[in-house]
Amino acid sequence: KRSDIWCYTLNCESLEYMGREESFDERISFYSKNPYSLDDSVKVEGILSLHDKPKNPGGFDAYAYYKSIGINYKITAYKDYICDKKYVSHSIYSYTMRLRDKMCGIIDNKFRPDDASVLKSILTGFKKDMEPDYTEKLQNTGVLRCLYSPYFHLLLIIPLIGLVFKKAYVKTRGWIIFVCCILYMVQNPYSVTARKLFGFVAAVT
Repeated sequence: KRSDIWCYTLNCESLEYMGREESFDERISFYSKNPYSLDDSVKVEGILSLHDKPKNPGGFDAYAYYKSIGINYKITAYKDYICDKKYVSHSIYSYTMRLRDKMCGIIDNKFRPDDASVLKSILTGFKKDMEPDYTEKLQNTGVLRCLYSPYFHLLLIIPLIGLVFKKAYVKTRGWIIFVCCILYMVQNPYSVTARKLFGFVAAVT
């Protein structure tokens, strides 16, 4: 969220142009003043385009950045609303996001807002509820990088495997860590940090 504008990533199912509807399996970013929830079926009317390439040498390359996280298009929307037709995504990414939302809901019910925002950041990677001033302090002190969920998850997964399978052979534990790292990469296909970190551990293992 940016002020009163929400930034969304849409798992597009179909595209309608000049009265014709065609299948369009892409992830698209767009901004809206309307609050939506995960699994809402939204119809967006607007102009579809690629993300901007840098206008000046050394400028921010939005096209390369969004492409690296699996978002190839954006919509300059002039109208968006909940549509009558219900779409349900069955991708691994969607299941992961649903699980994350449930975890965030449990944390919100059990902890104070400030504590909940930090816990959600560590355990799920959801940092939207953290106050900007608090985030800036963490960034200035170098603590914010410790809240990147892939690093914290790695620190949780490997000791947990060692504890649960402490009687197993070292080679067996290595294979279990390898499989868990590959599964984590599959569940986080658009996280560059997760791919690099868990890919490195899988390769070393």
